[in-house]
Amino acid sequence: MRAACQNLVQRISYIRDHVLGINYRNSEYIFKHNPKHLYPLVDDKLKGKDVLLAVGIPVPETYAAIRSYFDLKALPTRLHRLNSFVIKPTNGFGGEGVLIVEESLPGGRFRLADGSHWTLKDLRRHLQEILAGVYSLNQFPDTALCEYKINGDDRVGALSFKGIPDIRILVFRGIPVMAMLRLSTKRSKGKANLHQGGIGVGIDLSTGRTTHAISDGHYVTHHPDSGIKLSDVIIPHWENLLRIATHSYKAVPLGYLGVDLVIDRDLGPMVLELNARPGLQLQMANRMGLKKTLAQLQKQDNVAQMSQAECISLGKTLYENERQKALKVSNQPLITTCNRV
Repeated sequence: MRAACQNLVQRISYIRDHVLGINYRNSEYIFKHNPKHLYPLVDDKLKGKDVLLAVGIPVPETYAAIRSYFDLKALPTRLHRLNSFVIKPTNGFGGEGVLIVEESLPGGRFRLADGSHWTLKDLRRHLQEILAGVYSLNQFPDTALCEYKINGDDRVGALSFKGIPDIRILVFRGIPVMAMLRLSTKRSKGKANLHQGGIGVGIDLSTGRTTHAISDGHYVTHHPDSGIKLSDVIIPHWENLLRIATHSYKAVPLGYLGVDLVIDRDLGPMVLELNARPGLQLQMANRMGLKKTLAQLQKQDNVAQMSQAECISLGKTLYENERQKALKVSNQPLITTCNRV
C-alpha cells in the first residue's frame, strides 16, 4: 500500500513539474517566441508553401487556387484533367474543410477518401463554402487550394484507414523536441486529425520507432479498424524528416512551431503545412512531458549558432533524458486526458 501511494505521489509530481499545460504554453512559448507578423505564413497555406519552396523544402504541387466565384466556372475543365487531388481552405484549421478525392469517375463524379461519391455539384457547393469563409480561422472570405494528393508510403500507410498518415514534429527554437504519427480511422473519414477521431502515435525522436498510441484521450495498442499493432514501427526517412523540420524553422522562424510532414511513395518526405499553435497531444502519445525540455532550451544562448546536425543531436539528447525521467516514475500512462487545442 505504501509503495502504491509513493508511486502515485511521484506520478502527480511528475505531471505537475514536467507536463506542459495550454495556458503555460500560450504565455511562455507562443506569445513570447512566435512573432505575429509571421502568422500569415502559416495561417495561409498558399503563402506558407511559397516560402518553403523558395528555400528548397518539398511541398505538394499546387494545381489551382480558386479565389472567387468566377474561378468556379473553369472548375470542370481543371478537375477532369486530374485523377486524384485534395481541396482545402488556405486559412483552414484542424483539418476542417479538407476534401480528399481518391479518383475522378465518369459522368462528373468523384470518389472520396471515406468511400463516398460526390457529384460536380457537390464539389462546387463545398468550394463555395470555402470561399465564403465557413472553414477559415476568422470566418473571413477564403481561397480554395487544389493540390497534389499524396500517394502514401506503404510502410506507414498500412497503419492508417484509407487516408494518408502525417507526422508532426514539434520544433522549438530550431530544435526538434517531440514527434507524433497521426493516423486516420473510419470515424475520422480518412483524415488524420485527432479531434476528428484520428489516432496519435508517439515516435521515439532518437530512433524513429513508434511507441504508444492514443485515441479519444485513451491509450490503445492496435488500430480500431484494422487491428494492426501500432508500436515498434520504424518510420522511413526519419533523419531526413528531422532535417526538413529543422530547415522549416529557418524558412519560417516561429520559435514554437509544428511541422506536419507526409511521406509520398514516389517523391519521399514533404511538408504538408506549418502550425503556429501546435497542440499538446504529443505529450500523451509519448507518455512524457515537454515543460522541462522547453525550459532548458529557452535558457540556452547558443542555439542560433548551432548547425542543423547539432540541433538534431541536441533534440535527441533532451528527448532521451526526459524519457528516462518519465520511465523512472512509472511505466504506466502518466497523462490520462487529451488537450485538443
